[in-house]
Amino acid sequence: MRHSTIDAVTTAPETSVPSSAAHPTPLNKITDVDGYASSLWPLNPGDVSPIRWWRTMPADHLGDAQHLLLRATLEDASAIKGHEWLAGLRDNAALCVAAALGALPITEISLKIDLAMSALTVSALSGNAGSVLVLSHILRLVPLDHPFAKELSVSWLALNLRRALEAKGVGKACASEARHASANRDAINHRAAFYAGDFS
Repeated sequence: MRHSTIDAVTTAPETSVPSSAAHPTPLNKITDVDGYASSLWPLNPGDVSPIRWWRTMPADHLGDAQHLLLRATLEDASAIKGHEWLAGLRDNAALCVAAALGALPITEISLKIDLAMSALTVSALSGNAGSVLVLSHILRLVPLDHPFAKELSVSWLALNLRRALEAKGVGKACASEARHASANRDAINHRAAFYAGDFS
């Protein structure tokens, strides 16, 4: 169910991570070269407003559905008077990074901070590695209402690592396919030359 702009931007209550979760499982822990273990986390995305996901949800809890919902929430918010600046950040990673870094130092998390960091989160979820690194860095600097800032920060670094390994794997697969295709072409050419009587 989609959050309305009013719910997402104005009325959603602050949500603290339960203090009982004193030792969260490491996030996106690498189990082997190709595998990752999902983390345990005391909150789910449905427990908090989308514009607060950047400071409450690890990267491995924000999938395609959350990405789309957060993007839609920001689009709705950009139509509200005073928040038109959000429209300029849409699909522009450089401006998202500039807006986030321009907000530093952050001593108090206001609605504007939540919106700017949410725009950065959308950029990070869209695959921009620079946005991921900036978000990870900022999470270590902001005053959060729970003790898991480091875990959140590391979760985004782990996301970048996973993407890099996946891209490397795809690159290797493409290179292997190209080598096989080239070898097949050479074999076909040699056979054609043989039957044509060209033994050079």
